[in-house]
Amino acid sequence: MSTYERTIDSAGDWYDVLADVFHLNLTDVDAPTRAALWHRVHAAHQEWAAAGEQTPAL
Repeated sequence: MSTYERTIDSAGDWYDVLADVFHLNLTDVDAPTRAALWHRVHAAHQEWAAAGEQTPAL
């Protein structure tokens, strides 16, 4: 089995991946709630990535 890695950097792409890969259809969620969810997930990812960059290599 091979793996594939990419960074999702837009809300549209993220929602596409949720639907296509994870079969999570969130079309019943209104636009403001979807925007808030994307903002929260994106901010958390940025914090996670920044923390990883600050960790010294062993």
